Amino acid sequence: MGFDRGLLGELSTFVEGVLGLPLAQEEINRFAAVREKYGYRISLDSMPIQAGIEYVRFLVQLVIQHYRFTSPHPVVGGRAKLGVVTYKEENFRLLE
Repeated sequence: MGFDRGLLGELSTFVEGVLGLPLAQEEINRFAAVREKYGYRISLDSMPIQAGIEYVRFLVQLVIQHYRFTSPHPVVGGRAKLGVVTYKEENFRLLE
């Protein structure tokens, strides 16, 4: 959904600290509705294999580029090597 799930726990703890009491289930549900409103769903179930490869390549590059600009030192980087295995081929093969 584009954020670290730990964020939800910390936000919940923060709000509970401000209010001085735990969130009721109805409040949690209302917060979930707001969170869902701003999320982007990716339909992985029906994604063609080539689109899936491109999507994984995008995600790997996103992480590499994200950490490229972190301080003090990048924790990942370099050229990513992706591979694929399908039910039809049954053998793993590296992609270019």
